Amino acid sequence: MVDPFELKPGTHKTVPTWIEATNFTIQNLGDEQGKLLMKPLFVSAEAHYIGPRQTLNLKKQYYGSPVILTNDGNTTLKISTAEEIKMKLLSSKNINFLFILFLSVTIIDGQTIKRYRVQNPNIVYNSICGTVLSLTLESTSTINDTNFQFSQGNFNLLNSPYRAGNFQMFILGLSFNTVPTQNTYSTNLTLSSTEPGFINETIYIGEVYCHFYQSSEISIKQQGVPIYDETIPGITKIIQLNLNSSVYTSINPTAYSMTCTVDSPVVDCNLARLNTKDLSTFSLILSSRTQAPALQDIFTVSYKITQGSQGRTITIPNLFPHGKLFLFILLFYHLLISLNNPAAPRTTKVDKLEIYPTSGTVYNQDQSLRQVSTNMFLTLTNSNSRVYIPFSSAYPSFKNESTTIYYGAFAMPNNISPGNMPIYITDTSATLINDTYSLTFNKYGFTTILNSSTVSLDQETESSYIVFTYNSSILNNFDQTLTYGSLYYSLKEWYPYSSQNGRYLYNIEVPFYPSTYSLKINSIFNSATNSFMVPPAQVNDDTYQIESVEFIPVSAFTVLLRIRVSANNPIVKIVFGENSLSANNLIDGNSLNGTYELEFFPRSIQDYFIAVYTKNNLNAGFIFYTDTPYNMNGDILPKISLYDNLVSNIMMNITYLEFIPNNLDLSKGGIDIKLYFNLTLVLENFKPQFNLPFYDRNFIGYYNHTLMLYQIDISIPESVTMGELYYYLKFGFVEDNMIPHYNLRSFIGQNATLNISVSNGGDYLSPIINSITAFPSTNITLEPDSISIIGWDFRITDFMNGFVSGQIDVISDLDLLPLVINFNSSDMIPGSGDPLNAVYRIRFQVRGDTVSQTYTFTNIILKDTLGVKTPINSPLMTIYGTPSEQQMKITVIRNNNIVDDRPPILQNITFTPIIDVTTMDRTIEFNIIIIEDVNESGVSTIHTPVIHLSSENANSLKINTQYIGGQGGYYYFNATYQLPFGFGFSNLFVSVYGIVDKYLNYIGYTAMDLKNRNLPYYIKRVSTLTTPIIESSTDITNRGGSLTIYGRSFGLTNNSLTSQIDYQDGKGYQNINVDFHSGIILQYNRIKPINSNFIKFKVINNQISSNEIIIPVIQLYTPPPTSTPTTTPSKCPGTPSCNNNGQCINSICQCYQPWYGPSCSSKNIIVPIPPAYPEPTTGTNITESGSLITTSIEIIGIRELDDINNIVEQFNISNWNFTDQTTPTTNPKYFYSTQINQRSTILNVTIEYFKQSTNITFANQNLFIPQSTIKFTMNLNSYRFKQPTNTLQILMKAAIESDQSDVCSSSGFGSVNGSIQWIKLNVGDQSLYGRFLSDAVIDNTVTPIKNVIIDQDDIDSEQNKQFRSAIVGITIPSYSDSVDLDPDFSNLIDVGSSDTSDFICPKKGLSNGAIAGIVVGVVVFVAIVVGTTMFIIKRKKYRQQEIINMEISSKYLFLIITFFNHLFYIDGISFNFSLGSNPTLMTTFGSCVYEVTLISELNIPLKKSDFVIIDNGFSMTMNNDIIKDGDKQLLSFSGSFPRKPNIDRYNISMNVTRPSDPLFPSGYILTLGEFICNGKSRDI
Repeated sequence: MVDPFELKPGTHKTVPTWIEATNFTIQNLGDEQGKLLMKPLFVSAEAHYIGPRQTLNLKKQYYGSPVILTNDGNTTLKISTAEEIKMKLLSSKNINFLFILFLSVTIIDGQTIKRYRVQNPNIVYNSICGTVLSLTLESTSTINDTNFQFSQGNFNLLNSPYRAGNFQMFILGLSFNTVPTQNTYSTNLTLSSTEPGFINETIYIGEVYCHFYQSSEISIKQQGVPIYDETIPGITKIIQLNLNSSVYTSINPTAYSMTCTVDSPVVDCNLARLNTKDLSTFSLILSSRTQAPALQDIFTVSYKITQGSQGRTITIPNLFPHGKLFLFILLFYHLLISLNNPAAPRTTKVDKLEIYPTSGTVYNQDQSLRQVSTNMFLTLTNSNSRVYIPFSSAYPSFKNESTTIYYGAFAMPNNISPGNMPIYITDTSATLINDTYSLTFNKYGFTTILNSSTVSLDQETESSYIVFTYNSSILNNFDQTLTYGSLYYSLKEWYPYSSQNGRYLYNIEVPFYPSTYSLKINSIFNSATNSFMVPPAQVNDDTYQIESVEFIPVSAFTVLLRIRVSANNPIVKIVFGENSLSANNLIDGNSLNGTYELEFFPRSIQDYFIAVYTKNNLNAGFIFYTDTPYNMNGDILPKISLYDNLVSNIMMNITYLEFIPNNLDLSKGGIDIKLYFNLTLVLENFKPQFNLPFYDRNFIGYYNHTLMLYQIDISIPESVTMGELYYYLKFGFVEDNMIPHYNLRSFIGQNATLNISVSNGGDYLSPIINSITAFPSTNITLEPDSISIIGWDFRITDFMNGFVSGQIDVISDLDLLPLVINFNSSDMIPGSGDPLNAVYRIRFQVRGDTVSQTYTFTNIILKDTLGVKTPINSPLMTIYGTPSEQQMKITVIRNNNIVDDRPPILQNITFTPIIDVTTMDRTIEFNIIIIEDVNESGVSTIHTPVIHLSSENANSLKINTQYIGGQGGYYYFNATYQLPFGFGFSNLFVSVYGIVDKYLNYIGYTAMDLKNRNLPYYIKRVSTLTTPIIESSTDITNRGGSLTIYGRSFGLTNNSLTSQIDYQDGKGYQNINVDFHSGIILQYNRIKPINSNFIKFKVINNQISSNEIIIPVIQLYTPPPTSTPTTTPSKCPGTPSCNNNGQCINSICQCYQPWYGPSCSSKNIIVPIPPAYPEPTTGTNITESGSLITTSIEIIGIRELDDINNIVEQFNISNWNFTDQTTPTTNPKYFYSTQINQRSTILNVTIEYFKQSTNITFANQNLFIPQSTIKFTMNLNSYRFKQPTNTLQILMKAAIESDQSDVCSSSGFGSVNGSIQWIKLNVGDQSLYGRFLSDAVIDNTVTPIKNVIIDQDDIDSEQNKQFRSAIVGITIPSYSDSVDLDPDFSNLIDVGSSDTSDFICPKKGLSNGAIAGIVVGVVVFVAIVVGTTMFIIKRKKYRQQEIINMEISSKYLFLIITFFNHLFYIDGISFNFSLGSNPTLMTTFGSCVYEVTLISELNIPLKKSDFVIIDNGFSMTMNNDIIKDGDKQLLSFSGSFPRKPNIDRYNISMNVTRPSDPLFPSGYILTLGEFICNGKSRDI
């Protein structure tokens, strides 16, 4: 910490008087000093403002106005001007430190204004740059926006002022008229008042950063292929722009909306964002504007940001049928795609046009308010045209080799006159098929009037309530939407409050809290809106404070919001962006002072707002904006970190997708297929869905652990039409990620196509009703004390598959409670036909003592044998306008003298008086007694009373009761119901509706009606949050791994929480540590493998146990262990084996103490305890015989490799969090943790020094750990692999160095089955010995891994006689949840052999006689062995493609060199050459592209520079670093060369040389063989 320093105020006094500064860290200063002051920088800072009133803590990244500070060596730091800083930069070389801190919050040492902050950056549109300005003031005077005046810019009040005592906060919208050459703006704010004693003041506001759109910002990052699809209908193409997500984060959606235009007068262009969470990816759609044909071959599309002035263009081929053969060559995915539009002349023939209801039909709507649609069927043969209908669309519902039937449905809200619905076919020209269709639609006339609305206060509950009274001429399903303030009420299917003389009264009562503000209430009933204002109530002032806001990532897709709020009035609702929190989100405290949690899907837009609504302020909650203070302490509302993952756009994260098979012949029936795909992030619990919308089929998939792919098993019915199948891929975890097939085709290519090559055409109709006959007639007189059977006879046809079953709802004009009737083949009238065409009986009973009424039916569902059901087309489409339409109603007439026009009476109601809505048992019970005079019709027990519960926060639900018996005019009803967790607010008000007698007289009782009858009318709500509740969990497999528990009341911290799991292994419940804790989510990452079909789980919080949840275990197939073939065991190092100091087991020496090392020829050195470092680096300093030996071990990086070891992505890890876990009684232990850049993966590293020798068990191996061993324990959680065949590699570097110059250095490596088991680095007789196990614990299962030596040029160059180092790559296969690794290192002294080779020693001087006796530079060329072998080296796992590789040149060079008394024996070089199939190269733009893989067995490390192409015109690049695999070195090259005319075969040769190294076997030619390049593109 430095001493406090003085900051001289600038001319605008924008800095505090005193600042205490600590821990300033420069993250990025830019690369040019001259531009240093101009760059917007992010600087991490922790600072404290010490003033007379409060402390401001700045602990996050801030972005805003520059404050420039320097230290010239004195104790006082002073503000400098830009010129002074520039001069210091150019002249001074001894500035102790310089930093630029962007402080968006500026502390003002003023009388009234204490703090301001502006949002940055801001987007310019319509030449206006608008920002949000937050002002914090302290004054005894009440300040309003009229007291503000700005020297520049315009402002408006975004919120009513927030006031808490003398503190007042204003959120203003501040805007500037911009000019293109200016990016920053500022203004002076003057606060003035005429109030006596008020001191006026002026402050400087700036800088406001404004961003102008540039055309470069909307260039295409990647794009799909154009697709023509008739279901759109039109051309679509996926494009992804390079929009900068750090800039385009505005709340205002117009700031980033896109528009497009196309150079065609007959085509429209639209850019549709794929989902709301991705700003950058769009579906570009070209659709037909008119029936006129589009004849041009290429469309030029211009697109731009809506508010921007600059745009860009893209060309798209015309894929509309337009009479030309268009060949579109697509290099994307290295495919050649021929899009063959129908060739001229037109072959389309119109066979038939059918429209239902028939032209001229007059449809009279009845009381059921049934909506009718027009259905069109257009039959074409040999079609190469498109169908165009204005304001609608038609798509093929039947298609085979010759016939296509187009289907279109049109809503009928009004009359259709001739010319309103023309139908065209279009290709090179447009032909009118029909424009004479007409239909008359007469709506049913009825009236619904809002009679009154009243507002009253209930003194007992201190709640207000609103009563709406509607008068209607018909009985209908009451559907009302009610909004008051920020609350929303949806009231559906309410029974009438009363009925009399054919009119129905609806009386709706809604509770709410009185407000300090006028409350606007909108009531929408039957599309009519009524609004009125509720006057303010006399209640106490409303004050509250947001104490804290946190965002915590909890999965790959979701973030946890935790917000704590305190208030003087109960908080009813908190709005957060698109989400809202209420009482059921409370995890701690109460509505006056509580913590709320919500798991949500973050948007790509970082900006949002938070608004708090209390019971006294439902209409004018104060809104806090991102990046501005949310409380009087100045705490900043943080932006949400953008998720560059599946949430932003899941389709762009699909790395592989394929249907197997994907070309289907349905002529013999349906086919079962499989869809496989993969994502950049593997989530085993994710269940994708495949949906066929036209066939009502949905299939749920799963993650196949064996294939490491997602798999969906799909049954394609035989009723599917020929051609490309229309489907959706649905991802339920993201709310709007449902991807249509044409978007997948555009982005992924042909693999996303599911083609029906042979079909009977498909079932283009669901079953239809062709005729209706009322039974026994349309008018029936009921006889007293009798039961009549009535109904209808339906003739149902389905000529493709046959009808199998159906369902209808029977209703009447006096009774909307449906009587559901199901019917099937047993209801077929004998002799009337067969399932393709037959008559079915629909019958039901009517009692003779019922009231006169008219019956009809609705909600018709008809299914055929293949499961195709309505409403693909209207089942009544052939009925309207025919005599059968009159048969749809049956009127029954009562024939008795009973008069009953009085409804029953509610005699009593009892229910649970108080309920804790946060416990496990939230059951409430109701008992109702209804009475009816025995001389009247009696209570209808079919219509049971309905209980409505409503609360002050707009929570509502309805509960149906059951009839339990009755006698003597008394009827008893009962209901029990489990309330949702946290339901309601203070009280649950009870209303009872649906009390009906047999003559259909209705009565209902509101809560206030119950109160007026001295009956209970509300349930007191209680919330204790003491009982933990488990609601659900993620899936778990028998491999164990990660488990997430979802629930309630897990507490604010885990200090008093105990988690317990029962593996069903006979040991009962066992405690388990929680890895992530919140009030609603618990995560466990170390569930061990499970040997049962289920596990049990529970938690205990504050000694209160939760419910027990039983979690089924998904059983994954584990291949049985294979027997190991008997082979001659590999020899252990040492002569004799293990130097007789140990036992050779599985090619590894198990040494007898005190011997150690690879061949038991070394002894362990006791080294001092290594110090703790801020990063996971360790090492020792040992002094032996006057020589200082230094060792070091460190983790230097992580990288992802593909299946041929190319680097896919590399991470240079940093920003470690360090914890010293050493205690007086344990070994020294240092714990490090870091998050991999731009990933959610956490790497934990523990470095432990062993004071004493011990034995440990890891990966089922018993390991001896000598004294003073340093052991690394590494753990990784889930990692998002880009391909399931990729691997993850952790790079560890070990080094040893001596300060003596007369020593030799050497190194040795030992491997088993190609995996490094140990490394040994020597300097003299001192060595650093590292052990690397070939097994790790991956996903809680012991799994083989591979350790390899990484050769790099910079490592090779640093090796010398005093220094040796090596990099080991610990290579981990693709996994799901976790990885545990356990290498260790020891310092040894060699007693016998060194186990090393590759010596580097100092040069020794020789006598003349010795020199004369040495032969220098003798080279003996021994042999060249040439062989050619064909072998398969590679099969790509998920593609049906084999790559054949050739070992076409294998040269062995044996060389003996005598040089300075050192004899080197180079045992040979072997190069295996691999090439694409045949071997044929792909041609691109006149060049031939090749790829070569070389495998060398030379024991000298190779370099890139050792290989030189000697053919002119050939280029070559090494694809990745040289990989060392045991005794082999793997090199991969690619390049290109120009193709010569009429020459298909080429030879490539390579010179292998290293001129600077006399020991290297230079000077020979490696002939790679003959390449075939014939100008044809191929996949290689």
